[in-house]
Amino acid sequence: MAGRTMMVAGSLKLARQDRMPGVLKAARSAPPGLLAAVAALSPGLRETEACLRSIEEEKEDMASTGLLADGTSAAASVEAQWQTASAGRWLQLVPHQSSLPPRPRPSPPPRKQPDVPDGFRSAGPGEQLWISEDGRQARHLDDTGEEMHGVLIGTRPLVLGRAGVYFEVALEEVRPGESLDGLTVGVTTTHPEDVTNVPATAEHISETWSVGYDGQMWDCKSASLTQVGWDPRSLMEGDIIGVLVTAKEGELIVFRNGTAVCAGPRSIPRDVELYAVVDLLGAARAVRWVCDASPPGQ
Repeated sequence: MAGRTMMVAGSLKLARQDRMPGVLKAARSAPPGLLAAVAALSPGLRETEACLRSIEEEKEDMASTGLLADGTSAAASVEAQWQTASAGRWLQLVPHQSSLPPRPRPSPPPRKQPDVPDGFRSAGPGEQLWISEDGRQARHLDDTGEEMHGVLIGTRPLVLGRAGVYFEVALEEVRPGESLDGLTVGVTTTHPEDVTNVPATAEHISETWSVGYDGQMWDCKSASLTQVGWDPRSLMEGDIIGVLVTAKEGELIVFRNGTAVCAGPRSIPRDVELYAVVDLLGAARAVRWVCDASPPGQ
C-alpha cells in the first residue's frame, strides 16, 4: 500500500493534464484510501469525483451487507472521504513522515428513537380518561369537573434540543362556569410503565415538577406547592400551551400562544429522560398533543 501510494504521489510531479488519466484510471481499481490520498495531495474536483466513484463501486460490490471490506458503512465512508479528500485535510504528509496516517473513521449513526408515536397515555390504569387510538387527543369523562384522576403522561421521552426539552398541547375544551383548578402541565423523570397506581393529581407521580392548579407550582425536591403569578383558569379553548425545561438552568417555563407567562421550578435534571405530564384538572377538559413542536423563537 505504501509503495503504491508513493508511486501515485510521484506522478503528481507531472503536469496536471498529464496526471489526470492516471488518476481516473486508478479510480477503477485502487482502494478508496489510496484515492483519497491522491486527492488530498493534490485536491481538485475531478480527483475527488474519482475518489467518490471508486467508493461507490465498492459499495455496489458490498450491497448485500452494506459494509466495505473493513466493516465501515459504505454510505458513511462515501460522505467522510468526499468531505475530507476534496478539501485535502486528512492527509498532509510532512518530509519526515514515511507512512500514511490512520484512515478517518465516520461518526457512529444517531441512536434510533423508540418505535412509539408522540402523544399521551393515561398515568396508571385509570378509567376517567378517553384517549384517541393515536394518543394525540385526550378528554376527561367527568362532566362536573369535580372528579380528579385525569393525569396524562407522554408516551416517549422528550427530545433534548439546543434550548432544552419542549412540548405543546392545545386546549380543546373548557368546562363552563367557575372551577377550583385549571390545566396543569410539567415533566417527570418517572417512566410511564412505572406509574402503577392512578394519581389523583400530577404531583402524586414521583419526581415530577408541574405548574397550574389554582395558580401554583409543585417542586418534588421541596415537596411543596408555591404560589405563582399565572392562573391557568384564565385559559381559553384554542390556546396553545408550551412547556420548556431550559438546557442551561433546568428551569420550567410555561408559554401561552408563544408568550412566556410563568416561570416554574428550577434545577430540574437535564441528564436524564424527561416525560411530559398534563393534568386535566378543573376547567380543563380536553387537550390535543401538538406534534413536532419547537420552542418559540427556534
